[in-house]
Amino acid sequence: MRIDSADFLVFYVPNNEKVSNVKRNRVKSYNEMDGKFLEKEVQNWFGQKTHLEWEPEIFDLHTNSEFEFTFDLPRNAKPSNVELYYIHTREEPMEALEF
Repeated sequence: MRIDSADFLVFYVPNNEKVSNVKRNRVKSYNEMDGKFLEKEVQNWFGQKTHLEWEPEIFDLHTNSEFEFTFDLPRNAKPSNVELYYIHTREEPMEALEF
């Protein structure tokens, strides 16, 4: 039985601004991922915990025992207003995606 897992960082930035200069180790199978499906699943999982008027910006992340992720916030974004979540997903064959 094969169990797939993946890690992601999700940003919610006021006014749907975008982070830039993102540097990280990418997931090798990134091109095979369904980004729209993942966004919908993330929004459903978070429910009312987040600012639903803001769109999530999702970055795949290949993790080891140590990893690095760097980025720049938009010029007008205050760090205290940005929400950042680390998500680990797990999926067994014939089962729903787990967070």
